[in-house]
Amino acid sequence: YAFDARWHRAVVPTGTRLMVIDDLADRPHACDLLLDQNLGRKYSDYDGLVPDECTRLIGPQFALLRQEFQQLRLVGSTRHHGSSVSRILVTMGGIDSRNNVRDVLEALCLCELPFGVQVTVVMGANAPYLGQIQARLHLFPFGTEVLVDVDDMAQLMTRCDLAITASGMITYELACMGIPMLLLPVSDIQRRVAREVARIAQAHVAEDWLSDPVVQIASEIKTCLRDLENQKSVDTSSRNLISGMGAFEVLRSIMAVCIV
Repeated sequence: YAFDARWHRAVVPTGTRLMVIDDLADRPHACDLLLDQNLGRKYSDYDGLVPDECTRLIGPQFALLRQEFQQLRLVGSTRHHGSSVSRILVTMGGIDSRNNVRDVLEALCLCELPFGVQVTVVMGANAPYLGQIQARLHLFPFGTEVLVDVDDMAQLMTRCDLAITASGMITYELACMGIPMLLLPVSDIQRRVAREVARIAQAHVAEDWLSDPVVQIASEIKTCLRDLENQKSVDTSSRNLISGMGAFEVLRSIMAVCIV
């Protein structure tokens, strides 16, 4: 986030095309192609920040999702509609330096989960609290597994009825798959994205959960479960907006810029 037009001009050889990926719209860029895939971002937000001839790719229709999300998005779970939740996905990023996964699991213990519910936790191999979480699995009153460095997230999502996660790129993956989610943003950027996602997808946002994590998360989980039990139809708006073809659209724009 410190790189701007000064850095671009200093390091990019003459005649070389440059693409920039940004999500702040707060500094100038000397580039030929700019991607900001965030919900709520407007084309005009980059007025005066990029050259007039720069191609701007703005919005989640350009989200850089892997191909399997496009392939499996229509297979997304629909079991939760009018029935009990049977599988919950929990992931707070690969590192989870604040041990928020522990907060979520403890919050789930305060909820009256449906009988037989299975909780799947996804973490990175370098997460500092991975060993601690794995050592406590037998203490939880529901089936819990920890998966490390998952490389088939789209397939995993097709089996989930609810996801509890921080608000990052995974929110676009979940929206593409049509999976209901509880978003726990940990930064201003994540908070802004979470609010926008909640406008177009089945998502609840826990705004002030960091003040009392376990209690606040438990309250939000109860609301999510109640809403899912009462839901009568599938909301497909997010899947229509985030088709999973963003990477293809970006590639096509890169090729067009390079041909000019």
